[in-house]
Amino acid sequence: MGLALCLGAAAILWAGERLSLGLQRRHLEGLVALSADRIAGTIQRAARDGMLRNDAGSVERVIRNIGSQEGIRRVRIYNKEGRIRTSTESAELGTLVDIGSRECAACHHRAVAPRAGLERTDRIRIFPAADGGRVLGVIAPIYNEPQCTTTCHAHPAAQRVLGVLDVQLSMAGVDASLRASERQMSYGLLTTVAAVLVLTGLLVWRMVLAPVRRLDDAMERAGAGDLGVRVPVRSADEIGRLASSWNEMTDELARTREELEGWNRTLEARVEEKTRELERAHQQMVLVEKMASLGKLAAVVAHEINNPLFAILGVVEFLLAEAEPGTKTRARLELIQQSGVEIKEIVKALLDFARERTDEYEAVSPEGSP
Repeated sequence: MGLALCLGAAAILWAGERLSLGLQRRHLEGLVALSADRIAGTIQRAARDGMLRNDAGSVERVIRNIGSQEGIRRVRIYNKEGRIRTSTESAELGTLVDIGSRECAACHHRAVAPRAGLERTDRIRIFPAADGGRVLGVIAPIYNEPQCTTTCHAHPAAQRVLGVLDVQLSMAGVDASLRASERQMSYGLLTTVAAVLVLTGLLVWRMVLAPVRRLDDAMERAGAGDLGVRVPVRSADEIGRLASSWNEMTDELARTREELEGWNRTLEARVEEKTRELERAHQQMVLVEKMASLGKLAAVVAHEINNPLFAILGVVEFLLAEAEPGTKTRARLELIQQSGVEIKEIVKALLDFARERTDEYEAVSPEGSP
């Protein structure tokens, strides 16, 4: 029971830990995504004048200055064809981004024509980096504003999107925070499971094992003949009811034993008394009339013994019907019954003797009389 309780608590805590970590992960990723989106908006506003003047150097300086901040992994701008025009990594300048890459999937995935407008959740992606970490990227479309159609690098008014700003932030801080939280939750889970184990062990010992041990000791002492032993009742549950039933049973057994011992002593006294009466009657019969008086006395004694003997044997049979087989109480009752049967046989012999000596005497005439 204790192990099942501990496993159940551990499973609940583990599920709660997973849920909490998932919520924390989504919260932190949302904060990073919001930060990336704000950085992209800041870059667009900072580079807007340079873009309107077609000043690539000014735009590159803005991107490099902002991209040099801690946590920003890469910032780049590519035109509508997907060619990188400006980037914090000089090696990729002029390269063409694959339309099937993560950067382009939000607009070009399963669409005949690219999507011109995207929600913020559609513009955010999380992917693994080459160094084993994770990167969160956000794309911000660069729209064709009315001012763009009047500058020297004017674009057709029908062209809505001029290019895309791609901002990528490192998720190292978020992942480190999640790992730290997971370690703390794991330590907390282990500590909680250990505490539940200890508490469960204490409760099982106090509520089950200790009461059962006390009851077992009481049973051993009662089996040895000590019916005065009692088990303390400290609760109202099954163990408490069992202890109360045990105490009631031992009380009843003690009362029954006292009654049987009392009946035994009474029977012995009655037998001794009747034996003394028989002895006195025998002595009187020897002195007065040996054979005739002895027969009469035997009939009287047999009648006097049979009445209490039948009552005793009836009570003993009643108690034997209720006594448990193999107990000391039943053994004593059987001994009393055997003694009563023996007395009954003695009484029967006395009655037989009395009947055998009941010959009637005939008057004998003196010699010479008619």
